[in-house]
This record gives sequence, C-alpha cells and structure tokens, in this order.
Amino acid sequence: MRRGDSGQVGQRLDSLVAGCLTDRALLAVEEVARDGLWEQMVGHACSAGVGGAIARQMVERNVDLPSAASIQLNSYKQHVAAATTYGLARTEPALARLQEAGIPFLVLKGAALNTVLYDGPGLRPMMDVDLLIRPSDAQRADAALTSFGCRRGPDLVNEDFYPRFYYEREYFLPCRPEVKIDLHVRPFRPLRYAAILPDDALWDEPTPVRYGRLMVLIPNVENMLIHLAVHAACHGAGELKWLHDIKLWLERYGDRLDIDELVNKCRKWKLTWPARVALEQVGRLFGESSIYLQRVLDALRRQPVGWQDRLALAQCPRDAAHPLAALAVNVLCTPGVRFKLGYLRAVLLPARSHLAQLYHGRHPGWPLVAHAVRIGRRLTRRFSRTSAEPA
Repeated sequence: MRRGDSGQVGQRLDSLVAGCLTDRALLAVEEVARDGLWEQMVGHACSAGVGGAIARQMVERNVDLPSAASIQLNSYKQHVAAATTYGLARTEPALARLQEAGIPFLVLKGAALNTVLYDGPGLRPMMDVDLLIRPSDAQRADAALTSFGCRRGPDLVNEDFYPRFYYEREYFLPCRPEVKIDLHVRPFRPLRYAAILPDDALWDEPTPVRYGRLMVLIPNVENMLIHLAVHAACHGAGELKWLHDIKLWLERYGDRLDIDELVNKCRKWKLTWPARVALEQVGRLFGESSIYLQRVLDALRRQPVGWQDRLALAQCPRDAAHPLAALAVNVLCTPGVRFKLGYLRAVLLPARSHLAQLYHGRHPGWPLVAHAVRIGRRLTRRFSRTSAEPA
C-alpha cells in the first residue's frame, strides 16, 4: 500500500470512529456495515484508545455488532479496566508518600480524567500516571519517590537539565508489571514554555477529587481544558483519545467555563495557537456540536499569534525524529539569551553519566568516542528512517 493510500484509509477510519462517538453514530454504523469495515474500525478504535467508549456507545445505541467485533471490544474494555485499576492502586501509596513529604502535586491527563470524566475504568486507558509539581520541589519529590523504592528513568544530559530545561522525569514503581509515574515540573515539553510559563501555571484554584483512599488535586475547569488542548497539539493534534477527552470535557463542564479567563491565560502564557489548533481539530473531527467549543474558538481566533508560536508548535511533534531541527527551533523560539546559552551548553556538553548510556566501552578516551557516537546518531537518524521505509 502506498503511503498516501495508507493515510487516506487512516483518515477515513478516524472519521468513522469519531462519528460513532457523536450523535450521528447510527449514520457512521450504517457506513461501516455497508462497506464491511467492522474489523478495521474496531481495531482502529482500540489502537486509538477509544475502544471502551465505542463499546459503550454501541450498547447505548442498541447496535447489533458482529460477533467478532463485539468480542474484540469487550475484551479490550476488560483489559483497559484491569490495567487502569492496577495502575491507580499501585500508584496510590506513592502519591501518599508525596503528600506525607508535604509536596503539592496536581494529577493530570488519564489518571485525572478517570476520576471526574469517565464513569468506568474500562473507558479511558492510561499508560502511566502524570503528576505536576513545582520546579522548586523536584529534589524533594525525587527523594520521596526513590525512598519509596521507585527507579528513575534514564539520566538526562546533565544533572540539572531536569528541572531547569526539561519538563519531566520518569519514575518506575517497585512492582511487576511496572507502573510509571511521569513527574512534570512544567505542563508541556517545548523549551519555549520553560522560559515563558510561570512555575504556578495551572495551579490556581485546583479541584479536589478522590483517588482511591486519598484526596488529590487536579486542575480547575479552565486549566484542565488548556492542558488537554495544548498537550494534544504538541503531539500533532492527531490522537483520537486526547481529542475525545477534549470533546467530553467541553460537553461535561462547558457551562462552568470562564472563557475570558481561559483566553487571558492562553494569551499571557503564549498558548493561544496550540489551544486553537487542537480545538479546531476537535471541531473538524467530531463536528462543532458544542456551543462551548464554538465560543472558545471564536474568542481564541480573535487573539494575535506570532511566528514563534507557530514554528515551535510545528516542530514539536517532529522533535524525536529531527533532533537537530528541534535544537535550532528551541534556540530561535525561546526568550532569554542566558537561558538559551545554558541550554546549548547542556546539550552540546553532556555529563559522563549520559554518555555512558550511549557507549558502553570504558577505555582511555571513551568520552570522546561516546560524543562521536552521539553526534553520528543524530546526523544519520533521518537517513536511517528514510532508507528503512518500503518503496
């Protein structure tokens, strides 16, 4: 299959799955049945993380599913329910340890949404638990989690790259299967936001919710929508699961939104463009059926957007595949000369602990060889990816 054909099939399946999650579900089901696409549509929904939501929608619409599709959806929903329940149960003691240490945190994304938006553990999968702390609490949080038995993820380029420049660090709980906590000091990855967003972004008037036996905090209605939208946009605004989260959030909490407050925060934090991109994609995919979606978009479209906002967002989903372009865009779009010089020094002169992860030889001059390996990987990454693709 040619790449263009594959993209068209994916777009059609996205459209069908999204249609099944809206008021036009029966029309989408009719098209799926007519064209014999049940297997492809259900597989796509499960891969996109919305299989549980599709399963519920089909039950509510009294859709008579083919046996194979019904088995696949129910199996997926049961798996998601078990994995979510396990993840929340395993992370609860670690979160309690943070509370005992007096470290404030916000629960984000899937773990937060499973408490206030989805009313069943099989509806919204989560790969890990995302927490937001203030940068000043990073060392204390590290001490609390490692004393609990958590294993840190791979070392970054030097000791202070997180939290000074990078937005998160991974911690793996001492259990099998492993559960991961992503500990964020900022809500979003682009370096531009490390220099622009204040340390207390998303922290005003958080909402208390129950997390097992604990009471934890999640962002308020406006801050949650900002985070969901900008996070989705930073990953290309193409993940059905995240776009569906935004759709449901607007439907559930749109009447509580202070749109002026939301728009003011987006303008102040330079997040207008990514928020707008994600919300426009929600409108294209699911239809602008929500009056609150239309109102938020109308307000965001009246705000000015600079070239740095557009460039930073265009590069963000490509960072892993194009690290040199990511470096250039970070320098171009991030304010603060001293901050950027510190970032460049950290990236170009990484610590030995980071080099040791890239090159395992320990001979005289091994750091120089490790540097060469590191540079070579970045220079050849694009060629390797291109040459590996089928013609």
